[in-house]
Amino acid sequence: VGSEMCIRDSLLTAPRISAGVPTPIKYLGLSLGIIFFNALPAQEKKINHSNIIPSIQIEHTTSPLYRDPLFDGAADPSLVWDSTKNQWYMFYTQRRANMTKLKSVEYCYGTAIGIATSKNNGVTWEYSGVLSLPQPDDGLNTFWAPQVVYEASSKKYHMFVTYIKGVYVDWGGEPDIFHYESYNMEDWTFINKIGTQGCIDAYVFQLDNGQWKMWYKDQKRGSLTYTATSDDMLNWTHSNKNEGGNNPHEGPIIFKWKKKFWMITDMWEGLDIYSSKDTKNWEYNNTILGEPGTRPDDNINGRHADIVISNDNAYIVYFTHPGRIYFQNKEVYEESYRYRRSSIQIAELELVNDKMVCDRNKYYP
Repeated sequence: VGSEMCIRDSLLTAPRISAGVPTPIKYLGLSLGIIFFNALPAQEKKINHSNIIPSIQIEHTTSPLYRDPLFDGAADPSLVWDSTKNQWYMFYTQRRANMTKLKSVEYCYGTAIGIATSKNNGVTWEYSGVLSLPQPDDGLNTFWAPQVVYEASSKKYHMFVTYIKGVYVDWGGEPDIFHYESYNMEDWTFINKIGTQGCIDAYVFQLDNGQWKMWYKDQKRGSLTYTATSDDMLNWTHSNKNEGGNNPHEGPIIFKWKKKFWMITDMWEGLDIYSSKDTKNWEYNNTILGEPGTRPDDNINGRHADIVISNDNAYIVYFTHPGRIYFQNKEVYEESYRYRRSSIQIAELELVNDKMVCDRNKYYP
């Protein structure tokens, strides 16, 4: 653990890795395939319901889309287009999967927010280090599940991320949701904490009336999704209404597509989908990514995702634990690198008879 702290300290003091660090392709021998991006500047949209991309050719991508070259534990992806640099950012939880001396779920703590960037229209993704986020506590602490949203009026990026003081061997700690701001997605200023102790996985979305709404998992209320609203992303009014179903879950994401609002949650056996006309009342629609796929590293259920909208097409970016084994439909727990490692994947969403479906093998021979 001492050596890990030295690694983490060096990363925090140098949030951008030097150009000499190999890309995931060189490090892992992966071929990420081709994604053609031609994004509209975010500031042209008064209300940016998603990462708008005029063109994406998912049929040319390969599997997996990305793996973290340092710890091989990329999870909880969040994709954001930067029109000023003409590049993509992928922020993710950097789990310490290959640190085999860590016990139980300790590899899920002490995690930074990893960065991958694509400067060539998504043809390749390069590991770009970790974010150096200001925090109130010394030592090794924990960041989970980043979500970045662009505010056109101020030309600022806002990050909402789970923060936990310290490192735990079993699930524990007192998480809260921290709010950061940036003009360039590299240098971040701490703004405030939302004041939702026990809550994780915040997702912020701008409503049609310009108001901001936040969905998050409340671990103290049955691991269900609760919400808050704000006019300025600084002062939040919290609701006592559960949204997103009565089964425990995490990682709610919200987007607008095909004249409806959609919510996707991770219930650990696939992703549940809900639809709404007003972002207040939700109806269950379907469950996707619960059955194994045939692509490399896609042989298991999809987890905590993000959505990209392109030319009225919807693409889901999620992560998998491809090394996990099931026996009689029950997961076989191991304290091993194989069990812990995770990969980022991308697939297309479709509407069939008003049901949202996802054929993750659609473009794989």
